Amino acid sequence: MSDEHNLENLDLDLQRRIRISHLAVLVILCLASAWLAVLLILGDKLGALIAGSVVFIYIGNLTLFQTGLQRLARSIWLFGASLSTFGGLVFGQTDIDVDLLFLPVMTLPFLSISWRKERALLIFFFFLPLVLWFLAIRYDLIGASPRLFGVPVIESSLSNEMVNLLLRGTVLILLVAELFYFTQLANSAETELNSARVKAETAAKAKEEFLANMSHEIRTPMNGMIGMIEVLETMNPNEEQQRAVGTIRNSAFSLLRIIDDILDASKIDAGKMVIESSRTELRPVIEGVALTMQTMADNMGVRIILGVNRKVPNWILADSGRLRQIMLNILSNAIKYSSKDLMGRSSTIYFLVEMDQENVIKLEFQDQGIGMSQELLEKTFEPFVQGEASTTKRVGGTGLGLVITQKLVHQMGGQIITQSARGKGTTVTVLLPVKIFDGPNEAPDISQTKIEMLTEKGKFSQKLSNFIDQLSFREKIRSVRLDLKGYEIPDEQETVFVLFSEDANTINSWMPILRGRAKDPKFVVVSSNRSDPLGLLQEDVYKIQSFPMLQSELVKAIASLTKKQKPTLIERTPNKLTNAQKQNRAKTSILLVEDNEINQIVLLKQLEILGYPAVVAKNGLQGLEMWQDKSYDVILLDCHMPVMDGFEMAKEIRKKEEDDDLPRVPIVAITANALTGDADKCYACGMDDYLAKPVEIISLEAKLSRYLSC
Repeated sequence: MSDEHNLENLDLDLQRRIRISHLAVLVILCLASAWLAVLLILGDKLGALIAGSVVFIYIGNLTLFQTGLQRLARSIWLFGASLSTFGGLVFGQTDIDVDLLFLPVMTLPFLSISWRKERALLIFFFFLPLVLWFLAIRYDLIGASPRLFGVPVIESSLSNEMVNLLLRGTVLILLVAELFYFTQLANSAETELNSARVKAETAAKAKEEFLANMSHEIRTPMNGMIGMIEVLETMNPNEEQQRAVGTIRNSAFSLLRIIDDILDASKIDAGKMVIESSRTELRPVIEGVALTMQTMADNMGVRIILGVNRKVPNWILADSGRLRQIMLNILSNAIKYSSKDLMGRSSTIYFLVEMDQENVIKLEFQDQGIGMSQELLEKTFEPFVQGEASTTKRVGGTGLGLVITQKLVHQMGGQIITQSARGKGTTVTVLLPVKIFDGPNEAPDISQTKIEMLTEKGKFSQKLSNFIDQLSFREKIRSVRLDLKGYEIPDEQETVFVLFSEDANTINSWMPILRGRAKDPKFVVVSSNRSDPLGLLQEDVYKIQSFPMLQSELVKAIASLTKKQKPTLIERTPNKLTNAQKQNRAKTSILLVEDNEINQIVLLKQLEILGYPAVVAKNGLQGLEMWQDKSYDVILLDCHMPVMDGFEMAKEIRKKEEDDDLPRVPIVAITANALTGDADKCYACGMDDYLAKPVEIISLEAKLSRYLSC
């Protein structure tokens, strides 16, 4: 009962009922006092004695309320009400309708006792008057015995008609009062709920704005840090410096991932996680995920093999950002729990994409990691659960990635299935319904090219067949001996040999043999050495990287060797530009509109590395004036700036272009805001594309290449 002394410590519903009970006792006390006064005036001594007893009991009841014994006070009040009604029924005259008082008495528990907190007490006091009424009728106690228990039937000097009239008036007053307080109770609860809802919405909005601002404030310096790291990587650092820069880079992106997880978890809690669908080219998203995780996999001694089935559509309707996030979360988790530190050996992760059924894409991630027990498997998607403590300390993380992933998959109408065995690895399968679209296919046609893929005997993985299966050319996979004995070399002109081996010496020994026995052979060398130069090395040799080996890069390599496509940069690192590219890019003009000085320096340096000249405007108004004075090939536009922001500047440009019949200038938005749907705002304002901070130099080059032909 200690908690009852302070109403503020109690449940709100219970507080309201205690206060109403207290008030009801006061009302009944007033009514009993009024009865006492009337009976004394009329000279009814026996009636006055009864009314006086009620007044005395309720004064005692009020004392219990005042001393904080709330439950005892309400129990005595309700018990006394039932018992006094029963007494009046038994000892009153037969023609007096005392039983009418049971109606307000039976409804009193619903007014004074909480159904959630005191259910048993409510049920007891509801049935108590019913039981007493039944007993009085069952044993014929109602005014039947002149001396029941030695107590005579109460005689009143008032007529029975007058007493019944007064009783009906009393019952009516009590029922109206109870109905009024029931209404007050409901209104009070509704008001509190509305108030709580408004407060919650206000708090959620404030939280969302705070998180958006926090995201913007964190991403702005992160953009400077990551951008300058990329600049350092282009300055030919020595091996020791490369390791230091790599460590800084990985730490920066780890911090960024943690920030993103926290922001997404907050959005899930607030019910603000939104899936936005747009037409998406699927294969670049898949390959981008594998490529993003390459450095992490290399550092942890894990190899990634990517396979995309040929039946997977090129274009779908999806939220590409959320789809990428799902794949990144699962793949990074697989890498962490398959690391060489945990396993004591190198391991392989198979990232396979195929169609499960019509309009359902199947993403499968198979690792050879430590696996999970059934007990831990059941907790995989609980917030902040990562695994055994000893393992968790070694892999780190927030424990939110898979929780967010599951929420995203379910919101996209899909399902996620996890299978695992301790010590044998884990397989995570994601099934996502998609709407397939027709779209442009810019991949070169190599369907008539004769291709042979050579791998070392005994080292070829059958999982790699999923990779080859997508290419749709006349391919053969050959598992050969190191000396190529027993291998029947094709006699077709310009056969392309894809040489796949982790040993560079093996590949170097194969090429002279093939050159001597094949007719004008071409070679795609698949290298696992990250320091090897990539691209067209000789007229007949094109080198790409493995683990992951990207299908798009292999197709480009084959097309370049067979003159079906001009050689292009492999967009893994910002490679050195050719003289022709330098000359073409130097002729372009880019307007950078950015208010943050650090971001200005970073973006200008990134553009300089890519060979693009640029000028800077400090805000949207200055940028608009510069655009009016001179035409530009592309505008890189920050969204949030003083004086005039990027949204307003883009609207003004589009309006003037339309009014003056000017050619449309491509506008690429750059923003650090990760929460408030800036992408939609950008497109609505007439911008053409979108880059989120921190801006990576590879992403910047890819965006610019869409709008510039160099």
